[in-house]
Amino acid sequence: MVPEVEEVVPHVEGADVEMRVRARGLSEPLRPSNISEGTLMILAIASVLYGGFSLVVLEEPESRVHPRLLKALMGLFKEAPPQVVVTTHSPCLLNHAKPEEIYVVEKVGLETKVKRLSATKEFETVKQFLEEGGTLGEAWYSGLIGGTP
Repeated sequence: MVPEVEEVVPHVEGADVEMRVRARGLSEPLRPSNISEGTLMILAIASVLYGGFSLVVLEEPESRVHPRLLKALMGLFKEAPPQVVVTTHSPCLLNHAKPEEIYVVEKVGLETKVKRLSATKEFETVKQFLEEGGTLGEAWYSGLIGGTP
């Protein structure tokens, strides 16, 4: 996803550890302050996905990531060893999911309710919307899928 990154290099100074990035064409590794926030986000996500955990929960992982990388990011979640739970308010990220993978979280009064999209009364309407050329992001944003747009 970040082809110019050749290696992530830990740098230790006393009790401080800093992760630096060796980029193609540069002689010295880059410090985090010289790396884009999107690249840092992708590297952090990759680190936790392949860090030996059985469950990874990510809140709005698309934040700071270039929109063209969202499909690859979603693919990374699906292929990673742990079970991955992602929360988002991004119609763009939602476009790279399947309706069967979506859970809707809603606040009803003082309760938070979680339901699988495929178990809702809206599911058939959403499937028809997709068959007619719409996207999941558009379905959510337009109110076809529960939750507040």
